[in-house]
Amino acid sequence: MELAVVKVVEKAERLVIDALPYVDSELLEPGVRNKAQQMVKDEFKRNPVRRKLPAAPELDFKSAPLAAAELERIEAGLPADEVDFSWSFATPVPAANSKQADAWQIALDSADAQYQARVEKMLNLELLQKYGSNSWLLANREIELAIARVKAELEATKKDVENVNRKRKNEQLRYGKELQDLRARYSSLLFKNGRLAASCASLEAGGSSKPGDTS
Repeated sequence: MELAVVKVVEKAERLVIDALPYVDSELLEPGVRNKAQQMVKDEFKRNPVRRKLPAAPELDFKSAPLAAAELERIEAGLPADEVDFSWSFATPVPAANSKQADAWQIALDSADAQYQARVEKMLNLELLQKYGSNSWLLANREIELAIARVKAELEATKKDVENVNRKRKNEQLRYGKELQDLRARYSSLLFKNGRLAASCASLEAGGSSKPGDTS
């Protein structure tokens, strides 16, 4: 007995219960849709929806002092610090320090840094001019191929969905015809059983008509 129950449970778990939207017409009847929606609302009240995402963690900037300082600045409504471009200009020697060697050394180091930056920039521009166009075209080609691949996958998915829906519709229409025939047969049997029950009750009560009885 227990083994039979287990088999029945396993079979029920594998059973896929599908709706019959192409066959069922009850939702077209007045008040049925509102009743169904109310049942769904009642179900949500009994079983609240669980959060799919966990609660956001609390922000902790103990290991990020720069982020903490920036957050404090934003909360205080203070403007952000402007970008310092002083590194991109050579530092001139102040007139008051024109006779100090340290001032001239600072200016020389600044000019040398600017010179090296200009050299690196020129090299980068030359490399960009020589190889940049091909890299750009290759990058665009990769993007185009990626877009084409995604579009092909999308079209294939749409086709699969359409095939599934078409198959589902055809199956439901076929089974719907069988359900209609069974429903009509069921109604006919109920009617016949009702007449048979009424006849049996009439016979048991002795109220059946007899041959030659004109009453």
